[in-house]
Amino acid sequence: MTWSDDDIKYAVTHVLLALFYLMPIGMCSWRQFCSSVEHKGDLFWQRTFTAFMLLGCLVRLSSWIGAIFVMSGSTGVSLIGNFYWNLYPSFFFCSDYVTVLFTWMEIFHSTHEGKANLKPLYIYVSVVTYSAVIGIMIGDIVISGTGNLLPLPETLLQKVLNTFDGALYFIITVGYLVYGGGFYYKFYKNGPLLSRVKTHVMPRVKILTVAISICYTFRAVITIWNTWVVWPKELFWVIDLVYYLFLEILPNILMLIVLQHRSTEEADEGTSVQSGGK
Repeated sequence: MTWSDDDIKYAVTHVLLALFYLMPIGMCSWRQFCSSVEHKGDLFWQRTFTAFMLLGCLVRLSSWIGAIFVMSGSTGVSLIGNFYWNLYPSFFFCSDYVTVLFTWMEIFHSTHEGKANLKPLYIYVSVVTYSAVIGIMIGDIVISGTGNLLPLPETLLQKVLNTFDGALYFIITVGYLVYGGGFYYKFYKNGPLLSRVKTHVMPRVKILTVAISICYTFRAVITIWNTWVVWPKELFWVIDLVYYLFLEILPNILMLIVLQHRSTEEADEGTSVQSGGK
């Protein structure tokens, strides 16, 4: 196969993107190691967050390397297989942000009588979401086969799945805006209820609320737009570089940095890193 200039740019770009994913993988692994040594409390949220982050980064990294071989025709993976290979990390990262959101919800809905337990609801939502995604994928493969389709959402079910992916970003954005604003009203605007929450939680809540709302709004719009509008092939490498660098890699790294920075008191109390407080 003779590669064009656009093919070479695409290959180089995706090798660089794959290397960029090594940073969140390394940060996440170190964070999990340190936390497992220091913490003795309930690590459900932390371990769930770490598992989805590692899974998303590893699958994304492998999908970018694999995309180069798929493009060259030197692998047995079909383009429809590559489509799903590249799509699933998006849902894994969505689960990361949902995990953090649910820890905020637990804090927000907790009272002096006891802490809210939203783990069953989180598990239920996750099972329903991934069951729907897997069901759509199986239906698409059964109906369409595994032939060499274009490496874009081509079948109706692929477009439905991509639109669903974009819709999740909108829903997550709304969730962060609601509970980010709710945190400000309950723990800051409403008086000195918990000084530790003001000192350690609120700065992180504000940073993540603003960053995630901006990034995920853009990502939702672009994802849905890309589902129904075909980008020019010569722009694939530029669009992928900007899209994944600024709307996936950097937000993931920001989240890991913000959530890693916790106080000694929070660690001593076994507080979940994702919740950013008690």
